[in-house]
Amino acid sequence: MVAPCADALSIENQAENGSFAVVARNSCHVPVLVELAITEIRNLRPSQDVPARFSVPADATQRLLTLDVIDSRNDSNYRAASAVIFGEALPAPDPSFHYDFPFGGDEPRRLVQGVDGGITHDGLSRYAFDFGMPVGTPVFAARGGTVLQVVDGFPEGGFDPKFTNRANLVFVLHDDGTIGGYGHFSAGIGVREGQIVAAGEFLGSSGNSGYSQGPHVHFQVSVQRFSLPAESIPIRFRGDLVPVEGQAYGPYLGPEAGASR
Repeated sequence: MVAPCADALSIENQAENGSFAVVARNSCHVPVLVELAITEIRNLRPSQDVPARFSVPADATQRLLTLDVIDSRNDSNYRAASAVIFGEALPAPDPSFHYDFPFGGDEPRRLVQGVDGGITHDGLSRYAFDFGMPVGTPVFAARGGTVLQVVDGFPEGGFDPKFTNRANLVFVLHDDGTIGGYGHFSAGIGVREGQIVAAGEFLGSSGNSGYSQGPHVHFQVSVQRFSLPAESIPIRFRGDLVPVEGQAYGPYLGPEAGASR
């Protein structure tokens, strides 16, 4: 799955009366946590020890630190490196949390590919779940959070490499810093970036967009890591279930149904 808000943060250098300011511009609709390092420095003194981490609010510009010139008679320069994750703090997933099944309808749906599935569920997407279902089945949020990114507008899909990276997607940032990823929607997703959604809230309709063997919804929960791709993590669903390929599960039945989260 693609990296949400991949270009959300820019780090800029501003000259200010004999010093430099390192400024972060966060164009995403959620806070970000920035890890900043100074990789090269000459004739400058940073205002605090680095590397350091800074929380930058949504849609905001924030000074991270200043670098003061030590000797004005000599040249000064520096290079900075940064990495970012989404949210105000490092992810802290709760292994006891139970997710809702991410779809509605009138009947359970078969898990066509699960954990360590032999088709596409390996590597960073090892702990993912594909529930087969007819096109147009409602897809619901398995956990509440903020819609981080929406990818929409792809009309078709198939089991052909040409459809790679052409799936309609929704990413939801949870309050523990994990990200729920939902894939293969029909075009016309029903939520917008920055929207707050509750568990069970409608996200869109299932489809067959992108690299897909048939109509289904893909769901995984991932943990962000500085300077590395987000990686899926083990999760459990209501009833303390880890779905098994070939078995049928769900659908979402409402907040009063099933075991406690």
